[in-house]
Amino acid sequence: PGFPPQHSLILQARNLVSEYDFFEPVMPFSIWISGTNGKTTTTQMCEHLLKPQGALAGGNVGVPLADLDEKAPIWILETSSFTFHYTKKARPDIYLLLPIKPDHLSWHGSMEAYIEAKLSVLSRMKEGSVAILPKAYGEQKTLAHVITYENEHDLSMQMGIDIEKISFKTPFLLDATLALCAQKNLTR
Repeated sequence: PGFPPQHSLILQARNLVSEYDFFEPVMPFSIWISGTNGKTTTTQMCEHLLKPQGALAGGNVGVPLADLDEKAPIWILETSSFTFHYTKKARPDIYLLLPIKPDHLSWHGSMEAYIEAKLSVLSRMKEGSVAILPKAYGEQKTLAHVITYENEHDLSMQMGIDIEKISFKTPFLLDATLALCAQKNLTR
């Protein structure tokens, strides 16, 4: 996914398929985590919380989808804007989006294109899926149940999480809160 759209290999490709779309037919229940900063931390926190349920983490966090066990009940995938750009079919069951700040603008061409990549998955999400997004992006067209947040305090109040019991400080407090939200959505 690191090759930008204008790269000669991409321009010459006859059958360009993202890793996520390639594994879409065998992908188990999945949680995708994206945003500008905090993806790896949130992914690892989710994996720690959901390990008892058999969750495995991968994607950008270091384990390619090809090395994840297809029989695992849950995949937790750190997902980059590059991956989103090329993914056209696959979709998560839970999507956790951290705040979006200017990044990879030379690759995407503009901040608008970068944001569009991060939000593109929402149009493919099914009814019964959940998307947790910063409030600025809550008006997107999707069949997913959308939960929006201003910050970790707002999100924890909405989700009934006692933030005082979380021993992390900002910015890791938001990562932990999002990971707990994924756990709560799975154990309802």
